[in-house]
Amino acid sequence: MNLEQCTARAGRRVLRLTLTEYNLLVCLLRNPGRVLSRRQLLDAAWGENYQGGERTVDTHIGRLRKKLGKAGQRIQTLRGMGYKLDAVRRRLS
Repeated sequence: MNLEQCTARAGRRVLRLTLTEYNLLVCLLRNPGRVLSRRQLLDAAWGENYQGGERTVDTHIGRLRKKLGKAGQRIQTLRGMGYKLDAVRRRLS
């Protein structure tokens, strides 16, 4: 992930992410191994004033996982708690 260029890659493949997916991925990468609640992810991706339902995070995480391919398996669901990114490898510049 390159924050200066707002780009993300999975292997050699450049990902075509929506702004929401991009913001969710940045949030997860900045907090490897940490469980993030849906509310925390909503605030990171949509802003603190978002008034919609928290379940929209699930839909966007699902789309993000698909776009990431095999790397999407690193986003773990913790039932009743939220999501976390497996902290094994991290590359954020």
